[in-house]
Amino acid sequence: VKLFRWLVGLSLKRSATNIFLGERLKNYVESIHGSLPNSKIIAVGADESPFTKLESLEDSERIKVLYCGNFGNMHESKTLFDAWEYGINDSFQFLFHCSGPKRKELELFKNKNEAVLGERLQVNEGLSNSAWVKVMQSSQIALVTMSEGSQEVVMPSKTYSAMMAGQAILAVAPEDSDLVDLIKAADCGWWVSPGDVKGFQECLLEIQSNQDLLLEKRQNAFRVAHEQFGQACLAKQWVGVFESLQK
Repeated sequence: VKLFRWLVGLSLKRSATNIFLGERLKNYVESIHGSLPNSKIIAVGADESPFTKLESLEDSERIKVLYCGNFGNMHESKTLFDAWEYGINDSFQFLFHCSGPKRKELELFKNKNEAVLGERLQVNEGLSNSAWVKVMQSSQIALVTMSEGSQEVVMPSKTYSAMMAGQAILAVAPEDSDLVDLIKAADCGWWVSPGDVKGFQECLLEIQSNQDLLLEKRQNAFRVAHEQFGQACLAKQWVGVFESLQK
């Protein structure tokens, strides 16, 4: 561990610049390796071109909560399973289009609890690009999860594409994470800590009972993503980095 930590520190110091995906990730690395003045923060962002307008979905039969992408070891699952063990509120449908090591665990849970979950939990395969765009536009909420401790090494990139599509964010994640900081700053969703089953269920009740608030969160997500995290905006930040290195 000491050897690899020394090698990482050496690389950080010798690099012309270091790009971090979030402020808290940068702070964590600096807590180990000291101040890194040769660093910048640039978000992953998302392609804005498929999502030119906010879709009107409030009158749909169920509120669709979409998990799209990798469901890996750094993604919290136990909180979801504990919350769903006795069923899912009939006002919601949770859609998973995912791969990754926790997909099998999700499928086993669904099969075991089929009687109480019914069609309110669906586990599907990956999507083509055109199908992905349609699913993103037809879902009001994106589900994003992070296990305790993962906030030190990751910022889920699916968050930006979800916001770009006009989805509010429902996160199960540590509060001291770049993900929760983004949700708070943009006022674009809800979050609970890993293990807070009651809090997760209360979030669903609030969403169900206040459709105007859900729309407001979706509008905020769409606006902030298109203003701050589109490719055109981020390209300017990268150009600024390269120009500064040439001076």
